[in-house]
Amino acid sequence: MKKLPIALILVIAAILIFLSGCIFNNNQGQDDLQYYKGITTAKLPDKCISFSNDICGLFSCMVDQCWCAPTVPSAILAEGKTEIKTEADAVAAVQQYVNENSSGYTKNMKAAKLNNIFWNVFAYNSENDEKVFTVAADGAIIATMCGV
Repeated sequence: MKKLPIALILVIAAILIFLSGCIFNNNQGQDDLQYYKGITTAKLPDKCISFSNDICGLFSCMVDQCWCAPTVPSAILAEGKTEIKTEADAVAAVQQYVNENSSGYTKNMKAAKLNNIFWNVFAYNSENDEKVFTVAADGAIIATMCGV
């Protein structure tokens, strides 16, 4: 007689664990829609959620008077490889990109946070010409421009 209640308790516990997992996963899926690439420090503004899978559309939505540059073959210079949380992380991502692509823009890199998803990294070459790289929270690097 004692084995039946223990078995029943184990079955009920297993069902409760299963159901709590289903409920948690459903909520997690909804929460993920609010964040760029699921990065919890990169919350999307409500007006920009529809651009969560379009980095250029997202950049245009989040940064006034700015958009991806019309570069060939794409404005996406590098796919995201690592989560960016600070200006130092953004500079490191651009440094890796310019090193891998033999770019001369390696001097005096400085980053400025535009919002919770994008940073601009300013880099200079030996002639002191400036180039700006835009880095997303997932480490993607895009060519951007701004104007009126």
